Amino acid sequence: MPSSSTFLAGLRTKCCSFWNGSIKARGQVSFLNLFGWRKVSELGSRLGTHSQTPSFGRRLSLFRTDCSAVAARLVHPDRFYLLSRSLVKYSPCVSKELSIYIRLACLLWLCLANSTAFGQSNIVLNGSFEINDYEEWGVSGIGMEVGKQSAQGTNHLIIYSSVYQDLQTTPGRNYVLKFATKVAVPKVYWGGQELTNFTFVPGTNFQWHYLFYSHVTALQSQTRLEFDDQSGATYLDDVSVGWLEEPVQILQQPSSAGGIEGSSATFTVAAFGGPPIFYQWYHDGAAIPNQTNFFLQLNDLKNKDAGAYLVVVSNVANTITSSNASLTVDAAPKSPVIILQPESQTISAGYAFAIRVAALGALPLRYQWSANGTNIPNATNASLGFSSVSNTDAGIYVATVENQIGSVISLPATLAVTNAIGGGILLFDNRTLNAPVYDVDGVTKLAGSNYLAQMYAGPSSAILRPLAQPKPFRTGVLAGFINSSIYEFPDVLPQAVAYIQLRAWEAAWGNSYEEARARGGKFGFSPIIPVTTIAPPASPSSVATPPFSLRSGNALFTTGRLERGVRLPSGEYQWNVIGNAGFRYLVEKRMPPNNWFPLFTLTNITGTVTFTDPSNASAAFYRARILD
Repeated sequence: MPSSSTFLAGLRTKCCSFWNGSIKARGQVSFLNLFGWRKVSELGSRLGTHSQTPSFGRRLSLFRTDCSAVAARLVHPDRFYLLSRSLVKYSPCVSKELSIYIRLACLLWLCLANSTAFGQSNIVLNGSFEINDYEEWGVSGIGMEVGKQSAQGTNHLIIYSSVYQDLQTTPGRNYVLKFATKVAVPKVYWGGQELTNFTFVPGTNFQWHYLFYSHVTALQSQTRLEFDDQSGATYLDDVSVGWLEEPVQILQQPSSAGGIEGSSATFTVAAFGGPPIFYQWYHDGAAIPNQTNFFLQLNDLKNKDAGAYLVVVSNVANTITSSNASLTVDAAPKSPVIILQPESQTISAGYAFAIRVAALGALPLRYQWSANGTNIPNATNASLGFSSVSNTDAGIYVATVENQIGSVISLPATLAVTNAIGGGILLFDNRTLNAPVYDVDGVTKLAGSNYLAQMYAGPSSAILRPLAQPKPFRTGVLAGFINSSIYEFPDVLPQAVAYIQLRAWEAAWGNSYEEARARGGKFGFSPIIPVTTIAPPASPSSVATPPFSLRSGNALFTTGRLERGVRLPSGEYQWNVIGNAGFRYLVEKRMPPNNWFPLFTLTNITGTVTFTDPSNASAAFYRARILD
């Protein structure tokens, strides 16, 4: 991570560039591309270290969560408004310079979000009531429940009289209203006029259901939206108002992918506009039957699946076609190839831990682990497990994978063991706090043993370890949730801050998150959140990570392009690995007639990274592929 001065300089440049190029010039510049969500998310993480009040810290947590959500396919401009407001309210928590530039970023986002060019995905602020001071809402006789199976997020309101919000609207523009309720339907007013004849849409969260009113017209630049209780207690959640005729726009184009025969690949597009939005995917110019979602998932890849893919996105206002994304399909390797290398780790004594390797090749594949150069008896599986790591387990581990065609050895992985003091506990319960896990469609909740979830935790957000064994998902009305559990931290004291993340994956692709991800199965992970542990035997309050969706399987053998660079004075050649920024690459070497073997790993920060081979062999071949 860059220094604070470097970071702020880059942020300042982005803000000024956006102001001059888009706001002043009224250019059609996408804020997502120009400002950069990686930079925004990085700023949210940096600000997290300055959180000195629960309310401010919660806003930052939501902000960081929504940065990921926006980058995927969602837009929440209200979060940036709330964060900006928080920085004003809690200005002692951060430096003046940080406050100024974040507020500028929020202002720029709101300027663009409320412009015709960018549209208004939701003009309701804090519509899911996750920020519980309600400064955006006018209220009377209000009650609130937290964590009782809300329709969206953790919080919802119980109305005992009325709540209202004055929305910034465009005169003459048509909007669509949506909200969730249960028990009783409130009276709803738009600009003082009562709305009736709602469209009823049954919900999936027990008694919750959604109501839509698909055509309300704004007569003024400010319109009051009001909900009145009629039964003594009305439940309200997930309120949104969007522009009905908003032209559809593509925020993120589908990206090219690759895989081997038998694996999977997925293309996604991020678009928004007036609802409903329609999608149709094409392969080499031909429409693919029944592929009408924002994602296209291809399983059991075959050579015929290779080619060009695009999606046509439309709504009542317009139709737009995405750019082409290519899919390459390679033949499955015969000789063993390691696709998941064991990683060096520093583990606190007491953690359950496993060193893993994943390989492809003609079956059967045979494994042999060694520690400090000596084969370990009966260590012949793809993973080498430790039920409770101790100091005697420290050492250098290597796996050899072979079949009848050839063999390959892994990179060495060093296991270091520390004697940290822990004992803090927490209760993880994503059911009570209504934080389900969804499939890649963002709608279907994971159910049964076909999917697994595992808690990762540690004393730092940068170092997370599996805290217990994987758990299957529950079924029926409890789909999306796992059984609640009390977790004990080997390296976090009671009343100290720990960091947790829930990871989930498709069980058919591996026994661990890392293996399933490496093999190309679906996987997903929550944002990392801080929690405060307590001392046993006290009963901890429930905590849960925010809801999330699985991602499509990563392409196997995503390769980097190798180019030979300059010749150094020592006689060695400098090689350039050109690929995706932010990923680690494994560089492998082959000297015929020998097989490929791992040379080293490189982190490709900018898109191009260099290496040299001191051996300088004349008859050597190199290749590089994404390791993460």
